[in-house]
Parts: sequence; structure tokens; C-alpha cells
Amino acid sequence: MMNIIRRCLKWLGLSLLSLITLLILILWWVLFTESGTGWTIKQARPYLPEFFQIGEVKGALARQIDIRDFVLQGPTEVSIQQISLRWQLSALLEKKLLVHQLRVKDADIRPDLTPSDEPAPASEPFSMPEAIELPVDIVIEQLALENIAIELPDQPIAIEHLRVSAKATSEHFEITTLSLASNLADAELSAQLTPFQPYALNLDASWLANIPNYPAAQGQTRVAGDLALLQLNQSIAAPYSLTAEMELSNPIDDLGFDGWLSLTDMKTQQIDANIEPVTLTTKVTLQGKPTDLQADIDSQITPENYPAIQLTSQLNWKDSLLS
Repeated sequence: MMNIIRRCLKWLGLSLLSLITLLILILWWVLFTESGTGWTIKQARPYLPEFFQIGEVKGALARQIDIRDFVLQGPTEVSIQQISLRWQLSALLEKKLLVHQLRVKDADIRPDLTPSDEPAPASEPFSMPEAIELPVDIVIEQLALENIAIELPDQPIAIEHLRVSAKATSEHFEITTLSLASNLADAELSAQLTPFQPYALNLDASWLANIPNYPAAQGQTRVAGDLALLQLNQSIAAPYSLTAEMELSNPIDDLGFDGWLSLTDMKTQQIDANIEPVTLTTKVTLQGKPTDLQADIDSQITPENYPAIQLTSQLNWKDSLLS
């Protein structure tokens, strides 16, 4: 009797081991081979919602996958000719989402801008949590968006490229590089954020904004500090010739201003040839809060062929009243 039981347990163990091995082989085939990924997509297609369509799919789910003709039909319509993802599945064992490259190319986006008739739901005042906790670390070696068209009624947006390298852990968020080229603006940016109170932030950006019918504005922006006090330094090159230094206290809970901005020898005709030629030098000192703000203005206006005019004034804005 005991021999029969031993044989049964032995065959049961072998059968269970064979079943586990078979399941592992099937899982490996599905995740690591192109034929397995193709079979999986084919089985999933009948269950996809009608507003979601994908064309040709190549590659293996666990390493690299390429999708052609992705379409999302809804209030906002999205059409993407090519999506390519290269990532490392084994990194999840180390609690890390590692994306070598996510590339989206040749996309058309038509946002639904129809205003909703439903009233906006009541919401609690926004506040930052004590910490932003991620279930896994995230490393994106390269995110690349290329030839993206966003159709807006007044000003269509054409993004030639947006390239991002970034990582996020429970201790540190970082945008190593961000590069944008579009019809509206070009930008290069890097930033670091500590994802817990008081949220220390450092951001450096250089940018160029294309302004319709006026010269492009080219500037440098630096932000440093935390949610208790942020230091903003801004410069915009000629012909706008603007510089600013501003301390922003409690920018989320109770915004306060303390700083200045200035225009130095700004020549109006370099901005618009149709307006009176004037050279303007102005310094504005701001202090207070959006509901109780004081501005001291010191200006020198020099019309062409006329003496300079010196103006000094103080403005007070309180409870929506200007004095």
C-alpha cells in the first residue's frame, strides 16, 4: 500500500513539475519571442474596445516592441504612426522600471475643447503630500516624441522633437535633459526635485519663444529653493531686455512676492517698427501678496530727438482695487 502511495506522489510531483515547466516555457515564449507576442496580440484584438485600434505589432513584449498605426477615437482623437518601446523586464526584480527608449513618431492629436455643461465638482484646496512614494524606481534613458501635430483652433502646435532623459526614486526626481523644438518655442531644461517636504527644487532652462508678428523672445530661467521660499531669476535678451529677481514665499499655500524686474534700454522700434521710437528703462519693485500688492515704479522714457522723461510712482493693489 505504501509503495502505491509513493508511486502516486512521485507521479503527482513529476506531473506538477512538468506543468510548471510548461507554463514557464509558454510564458517565456509569450514574453521573449516575436511569434509569442504576435499570438498574444492576435488573441487580444477581439476584446479591445471599439475606440482603441492598433495595426502591425513586431518584437517581443519583454525586450522591444514596435507598434504601427495606433488610433484612439473618442472626444479627443489620437493617431500615431509608430510607437517603439525598448525596456528591461528583469529590472522589475530590483523594483526598477528601466526604459531604454520610448519613441513616438508621426502623431496627430485633435483635442476636444468643447466646454462641459456640467458644473465643476467641488474640490478641496490643493496641498502637497508629506512625500511622493513610488512603488518602483523609474529610469527613462530616452523618451523621444517626433513630428507631433496638435490641432488647436487658433494656433496649431507642431512639435519637431521632444527628448527627455529622467529618473525618479523615493529620494530624488531628476530631469537630466529635456530638449524641445516646436513652432511655438524651443527649450533646453534640467531639473532636480526632492520628493518630500519641503520639496527642494533646482531648475535651469534656456528657451526661445516665437511671438506672432513680433521678434522672438530668448531667455534664461533659474528656480531654486523649496515650497517655503523659491528664488526666481529671469533674463530675456534684447530687444525685450528684461531681467528679474523674485522671492516667492509659500507658492502653493499663500503666495507672496518680494523682488524686482527691470527693462534696460529697451528700444520700442526693435519690437514694432510701427510704434513711436522710444528707449525705455524701468525698474519695478514688488512686495506683498496677490490680494495686497505694492509696486514701486521708477521709469526713464527717452523719445527720439526729445529729452528723457523721469517718472516715479507707487501703486497699491488691495481687494481688487488699484490705488
